[in-house]
Amino acid sequence: MESKLFYHFGEYRLDPAEHLLWRNDQRIPLTPLVFDTLLVLVKSPGRLITKEELLEAVWPDSHVEEGNVTQNIWALRRALGGSGIIETVPKRGYRFVAPVEEIWETPAVEVKPADPQPAVLSLPVAPPVPHRRTRVWFLACVCAAGLVSGLSLWSLWRAQHKTVGTRRSSNVKADLDYMQGRQQWNQRTLAGVQKAIESFQQAISEDSDYALAYSGLADSLILLGAYGVYPPKDIFPRARTAALDALKRDDSLAEAHASLAAIQGGYDWDWTAAETEFKKAIRLKPDYPTAHQWYAEQLSALSRHAEAIHQASVAVELEPHSPTVISVRGLVYYFARRNDEALVQYQNALQFNASHLLTWFFLGYVYEQQGQAEQAVSAFRKGTELAGGAGIAHLGHALATSGRRDEALRIIENLKAQSAEHYVSPLDIGMVYIGLGDRESAFLWMERAYEDHSQWLEHLKVDPRYDPLRSDPRFHSLLKRVHLE
Repeated sequence: MESKLFYHFGEYRLDPAEHLLWRNDQRIPLTPLVFDTLLVLVKSPGRLITKEELLEAVWPDSHVEEGNVTQNIWALRRALGGSGIIETVPKRGYRFVAPVEEIWETPAVEVKPADPQPAVLSLPVAPPVPHRRTRVWFLACVCAAGLVSGLSLWSLWRAQHKTVGTRRSSNVKADLDYMQGRQQWNQRTLAGVQKAIESFQQAISEDSDYALAYSGLADSLILLGAYGVYPPKDIFPRARTAALDALKRDDSLAEAHASLAAIQGGYDWDWTAAETEFKKAIRLKPDYPTAHQWYAEQLSALSRHAEAIHQASVAVELEPHSPTVISVRGLVYYFARRNDEALVQYQNALQFNASHLLTWFFLGYVYEQQGQAEQAVSAFRKGTELAGGAGIAHLGHALATSGRRDEALRIIENLKAQSAEHYVSPLDIGMVYIGLGDRESAFLWMERAYEDHSQWLEHLKVDPRYDPLRSDPRFHSLLKRVHLE
């Protein structure tokens, strides 16, 4: 019969044909994409596999963010018991550092006598006969020196690599729900975030002590608040509770410190406390791109542009193919009034995902400041289309500043009509009034945004669109109350 290939590493056995991973006699559940990620690594033990290679191998026909690779690696580490089998090579990729054996097994055939007799027992099934083709790159020189007597390669490898501390849940279902939630969160769409909340809540219901799931829930609620579809006072307190629940269970969890920092800055406007938490998150996990990205956004809001650009660049180095991370670096350049550099970032982001809605909105900001009215309107229309109609306030501002007053006023009426059915950020309406040059109406709606604790007020100090209001004492009063002056 035809031989079948298996990969063995330590206690684990990988069956590529059946998409199965076993630890001794126990099956380890993996999602298809996570399994494919493991297979790519196992096929090339000891070799650096770049993030680009993994993206191409696991998602050959899709545009996905680099965060999905990170999440798959995280899932593999947890499935493999938190050991150091997979090594991270900062800013480049990953390396599978355990010895791997390729074993070809021929299924055994049960042999029976042609004329069975009552007194004759049937022969037992013979065990599969392995044909080994071993790749043992690790410890080769140690083996040559004869130092592995009495030890398997795996035992020696385990002895030399301490098990990395793990925060995995003992509940496999909770782990899978968490991973699904992170992949949904990485889509950065309203629908994706809403699904992520359900997945994280399910993970918590499976394991009420799962700190990472609480942090994921906090991050999802933060994005939900940022999208402006629910009142901030309803969303951000819930996000804070989730972040603190995570920290109660694991105070050394970088993700939870970053979550808390985003709330303290964007909702509380307590920039000092937020910076402390961001620095703690980065110290605990220097290769966590979201911490660098969100910290960059806060530094930018505080007009600390050089520091912001540095943090945004670190995030891009960690996730060079993420349109979200690249676009945020562009936003940081935009707030620093470096529009040409911002434009390059947005163009790069769209090369990775031409339908990345956030990039289209940010692109519109730059076109407005460059005086390219038609390009700005076109970019905002594209973003609004991708967002299912959301974000029309940006389009309204661009229409207003380009002299298309009637169209801008219709958008204001549209937003006011929507507010009777669901939450609409007052800042959205205020932004269109700024474009129209109607200061009184603009300040009226901006005050309402302040009462709501709108997250986007954090950009008051640096967003060029507020320039027409900067000479007004009411604007400086608002800056002081948001602790930006």
